[in-house]
Amino acid sequence: MSRSTNTDLINPATRFFDWSGATGAVSHYDKTANENITVKLPFKFLILDRVAQVTGGIERYGKYEGFWSNAVRNTKTQPFTVRSKQGVECQGLYENIKGTPGVKYMQGLYIAFYNDDKTLEIGFLKIKGAALTAWIEFTKNHRNIYDGAFAITGKTEEKKGATTYFSPVFAHSTNIGEDTENVAKMLDTHLQEYLTAYFANNGQIEEVAHVEEVIDEGFSGPPNFPNGTPDDPDDSEIPW
Repeated sequence: MSRSTNTDLINPATRFFDWSGATGAVSHYDKTANENITVKLPFKFLILDRVAQVTGGIERYGKYEGFWSNAVRNTKTQPFTVRSKQGVECQGLYENIKGTPGVKYMQGLYIAFYNDDKTLEIGFLKIKGAALTAWIEFTKNHRNIYDGAFAITGKTEEKKGATTYFSPVFAHSTNIGEDTENVAKMLDTHLQEYLTAYFANNGQIEEVAHVEEVIDEGFSGPPNFPNGTPDDPDDSEIPW
């Protein structure tokens, strides 16, 4: 590291959002308050970029241990390193590790969202489980995810056997102002500086993984679905 080659990168996302299939709500973890903050719907955002990661976790000695991983652009050519507090759980391409107990696929969306001051800033939205299935279906009709803006407007109740869970309802609009588009592009320029350096290090910079660990500590674990997790997408639908 030197003055001009600083590898201590800081993820530019200021909030990390998650959809809960158990409660049907978007939330972000507030580290200062040590609690999850529920986001009021509709939750509107513009997509800046996307990555793939592994999430999930397993029960060990009566305690849930969350998984996190590096981010990749292409799951078919770039390997994951999946970690827990115990160390490395597994490594390899997704097709080779997807059968590992507790491993779950996640799509990570870097987004521009409106903060409390109604100005745009960079966030990170975790799309997994029920949300991922709904997102894949919705974007079949909106393949250019960088055009316009999206929103989570509500939830639908789903059932699998005796299990009830919730999927998000997405909406899309091409009606965004020129100023909004320009700010989103400016934020993306900043984001790409980070991602370029991240992937130049083969995704081994730990910032994304570390943030995922902190967020997982704010949750008690995944919902207890007695008949198995009902909302994992078919592997054939995973796009990369």
